[in-house]
Amino acid sequence: MPEKTEEPVYTQNTAYNTEPAARSIVFLGGMNYDEARNIESGKMLMELLGYNLVITLGEESSNPKNDDTVIFEYADGIQQELPTKLAMKQLDDDAVQRYTKLHERRARELIARIESSSAGPVDAVFQSVDTSTGILAMHERPDLFRRVVLLDPSSIVKHPTPKKFFRDLVSTGRIRTLFSRKDLPTSSRYETPLSRYQHLQRMKKTARFGNMRATYLSYQAKMLHEIASAKNAPMISVITSEFDHAYSPEHILESLQDVTDIATLFVSHARHGIGGKLSKLQDVAAILQEPIDFNLPLEKRFKFAAGVTEAYRDRIIKTLRNRL
Repeated sequence: MPEKTEEPVYTQNTAYNTEPAARSIVFLGGMNYDEARNIESGKMLMELLGYNLVITLGEESSNPKNDDTVIFEYADGIQQELPTKLAMKQLDDDAVQRYTKLHERRARELIARIESSSAGPVDAVFQSVDTSTGILAMHERPDLFRRVVLLDPSSIVKHPTPKKFFRDLVSTGRIRTLFSRKDLPTSSRYETPLSRYQHLQRMKKTARFGNMRATYLSYQAKMLHEIASAKNAPMISVITSEFDHAYSPEHILESLQDVTDIATLFVSHARHGIGGKLSKLQDVAAILQEPIDFNLPLEKRFKFAAGVTEAYRDRIIKTLRNRL
């Protein structure tokens, strides 16, 4: 039997294990999160952890302009830009990376806002489709970020074409999670639930309305690896849910170029996204606040919410060990 290789040394800056007080927080919530809703979530983190400023992107980003384009990058360094409709049919190719022009532009806007605020290295929460914006911004300017949470991240899972994706959901039984989520307990909210009309109005004001398919098109595991491998890189943690049919913990671990690209992973027992759930926002706050002991092996740094079964924990740890 071959000897077990040692776990790679985590390269990110452990000096970032400090309190977030008197620092700034970036919050980008992805689809259906306009500026007001991003600020609302950011202010809750301010109250929980003592941040002094919320930085986000607003409605000036709502017009997709000429952003309906996807950039495919290949191992040989060649790039190809394709319109979104054509890109949806070409997701099964061998591109090592892909991202939308929309997120490329939003990343530049985010960098400009952080720089103009003179906030220094910031903490950040990038949720769902906005993990693509966050990864692009960190890749361009890693020095601007300190501790980062990728919350239910869409852009580090490589999706096949829609037909193959949904066929896989059915064949593996994961599509059942779409229905089992209804049995989850209702959690307290920090925001008032929207009516259907309000929800549609909010959606129209977000950057996603013109390019919703961006959720499905981005794949940036290679870029995340380059960020994590850089000197003094931001400390990157992932929060995901056992009930997330598209971005489950297993799929995230299987999609990472190197599982040691993340400092820790927290498996929640809640639906995708914060969505006004105070309990999930508190989970985010805990990950931002708690120091991480890098003397522990990666599996010991993984955390699980109350309600996650022992059997499911074992599945996640097994997936991790298969990747080490």
